[in-house]
Amino acid sequence: MNTSSLSFRRDYGGANRGETRMRNWVAAILGLVFLLAGPALAAPADPAQRDAALAVYQAFNKAVAAGKLNDALALRTTAMRARMATDAKTQAQQKQLLSLLRSMIPETLEVVHAAQSRDGSRMTLHTVFGATVPPGPQRQGMPKPGTKQQAELSLEFLREGGTWKFDNQRWGMDPDKVKPCTSTGFPGMAAFEERENLTMGGQIRRVNFGPDHTLVVIRMFEEENCIYLPTRARLTEMGFGTDLLAPWSIIEINAWPHRTDKQSVWADTLGLAAAD
Repeated sequence: MNTSSLSFRRDYGGANRGETRMRNWVAAILGLVFLLAGPALAAPADPAQRDAALAVYQAFNKAVAAGKLNDALALRTTAMRARMATDAKTQAQQKQLLSLLRSMIPETLEVVHAAQSRDGSRMTLHTVFGATVPPGPQRQGMPKPGTKQQAELSLEFLREGGTWKFDNQRWGMDPDKVKPCTSTGFPGMAAFEERENLTMGGQIRRVNFGPDHTLVVIRMFEEENCIYLPTRARLTEMGFGTDLLAPWSIIEINAWPHRTDKQSVWADTLGLAAAD
């Protein structure tokens, strides 16, 4: 993760971060440090380019379903094609690979977000994959045949020779099983334990600019976490571009943990970087 740093720590009449461990709300705000991402931050994808990349993924699945492995591999990136070819040297291996790839063809696919690198060379489609467990004997640890399943799936593409190629895919969990952030409002600085050994990060899912705080909700594995920051006006006054707090960006923080809510923190330092 490449970030550049910009510090807003200043000497406010001796109430700076190094001189006291008993800061109140104002001192905590003034002590906040931002690590801002540079131009590598991903941009929303151009709709035409998003559709072109998605068409490549659909063509790949169509070729797999038809048993045309070579046609399918031609739609993958050079590096991914080379990796897959090592597992498809014999007819038996090719049959096994096709069977595996067929098991990953979605019945439904919802694109929830598309991000493109600033130079236009990379694309990531964040999707929700839906499929039904195929008929046959129930495998150990697997749902019963006929069970409807869904999972988060990130599809990655690279431009090679002027065209999109399907690179990698990253699986997530069922979005309905994520433990949500249940913030009901800013609890006040007294609710947080002032210590700086808590480091965490994840993907921003939503942002709420409230009258007395900013709430950034991130995903970490199987749960959401509530990150509290100063108000939007205060962040802007401090020189922080609040438009950077956008869903799907990656955030890293050092934080003060909430004394009782394990999913809530106050951010003492903040870092942003590209999701792709």
